[in-house]
Amino acid sequence: MLLTGELSHHPTLAHNEKGRVVVAPFHSNTERGYLNQVLKPILEQEILMDWIESRAVYFFTDSGEEVTDTKEKILDQSGVIVEVSEEDRDPYQLMNLGYLKKWSENPAS
Repeated sequence: MLLTGELSHHPTLAHNEKGRVVVAPFHSNTERGYLNQVLKPILEQEILMDWIESRAVYFFTDSGEEVTDTKEKILDQSGVIVEVSEEDRDPYQLMNLGYLKKWSENPAS
């Protein structure tokens, strides 16, 4: 059995001819779990580490530059929220073939 987010027609047929079952619940349906469970925590950690490094550069520089109130307020803002949209639009849609035939006969309508 092959479980994949997406697979085009001919590769699917090739797997079927070898006796394999292909399960393809579509890209958008399988992506949501990855974004929430894998990518979101990675982004949160990377942003946090970048924030810590950026603050260290501005607060602990030995160039003698004075930290202004505005810069200090900006650097003190440590709350970054990474959100994953709960809605998206799958690029694949069902099409009414009757409408397609009508449109092909009169594309201006």
